Amino acid sequence: MLSRVSTVTSAAILIVSVLSGCGAAYNSNNTTSASSQVTADNSTHGNTTAASAKVTADNSTSKFSIGPEKEYQSPTAYKTSLEKAAKEPSNAAAQIKAAQSCYMNAEYSEAIKYYEKAIAIDPQNGVPYNNIGNIYLRVKNQPKAALPYYQKATQVQPTYSYGWLNLAIAQEKLGQKNIALQSLLKGLSVTKNSDPVYKMLQNEQDSIQKSTHPN
Repeated sequence: MLSRVSTVTSAAILIVSVLSGCGAAYNSNNTTSASSQVTADNSTHGNTTAASAKVTADNSTSKFSIGPEKEYQSPTAYKTSLEKAAKEPSNAAAQIKAAQSCYMNAEYSEAIKYYEKAIAIDPQNGVPYNNIGNIYLRVKNQPKAALPYYQKATQVQPTYSYGWLNLAIAQEKLGQKNIALQSLLKGLSVTKNSDPVYKMLQNEQDSIQKSTHPN
């Protein structure tokens, strides 16, 4: 599996938005303050109705943030991240980074396995639940399968803004617009106005409201 490293393509660049824009950074304090990382269209692993500017959780003592795609996609980085995860089986951040490397190389099933390992280590962190949901929603186009992961992300980490945003997106895709609006209201209530995710939540809210009441 280590030899299966895909080349950098436009699709791979889109994938970067998943890692940074959907809350992929691990944070042992489960906080959601954000710092800008990359800007990319997230139609592959994101939502075109939400803002295209992507951010990632970035604070506390145990963290890592998303860097250039080569950090996850190069053969060396890919191999190193998986080796680190194997050597540090109790390190949730290492498992998440391995999952991200797998994702960047289209190893989606392996990515899910690493996220599941991270969940077993730190079940109160919403990020791995959220990112599994992203694979089902944005790669496999299976909002119904993604829904329980987003629900769990917001359950274990109620202040996880990206979890609420993605939950609402999945609910909207399932035709549950009123429920999606409720999720967005909850997300807005736990997100600071200064947080870029706040605007993303508002944009999604506006989009749903306009589609529900076009006039």
